[in-house]
Amino acid sequence: MDKNLGQWGAIAVSITVLVTFVGALVVSFFIKDQTMMSLTVGAAVANATTAVGYWLGSSRGSQQKDETIAASHPTPPAA
Repeated sequence: MDKNLGQWGAIAVSITVLVTFVGALVVSFFIKDQTMMSLTVGAAVANATTAVGYWLGSSRGSQQKDETIAASHPTPPAA
């Protein structure tokens, strides 16, 4: 998979999720639904925590390690 394509995919997903949460928050604010607002904020915080954990935590480091190993050991041509 093209690394540049993967980066654009991550950006597209991030923007989609952000727009969805902002939309849900705005709707819940205008219809005065405290329960929906609380659930939306809670879900947004949980997802933000997961995203930060990925980019700064061990999952991102593991992915970089795998990319480094793959780059240093090219696969032999198929027989």
